[in-house]
Amino acid sequence: MVDLDIPFRLGGFASSTIQLIGIVAVMTDVTWQVLLLVVPMAILCLWMQVINNRLMFLIFRTAFLKETEKNCALKPKLKS
Repeated sequence: MVDLDIPFRLGGFASSTIQLIGIVAVMTDVTWQVLLLVVPMAILCLWMQVINNRLMFLIFRTAFLKETEKNCALKPKLKS
């Protein structure tokens, strides 16, 4: 089955992004101090997303390893 909602969501995202860039451009044209707020906030948001992805990877990896160890401890040992 093909998900037909993806192109509409992508179009909405592109529209919102273009609108945000336009608003920042107009605000920057009126007052350049806006860049002193927008640029560090954009860098901070990207940095936090990277940190969040790393933390989630570590959390899920640790949980998976603990679950695997628990399952291995419950399995009976086969005698050779």
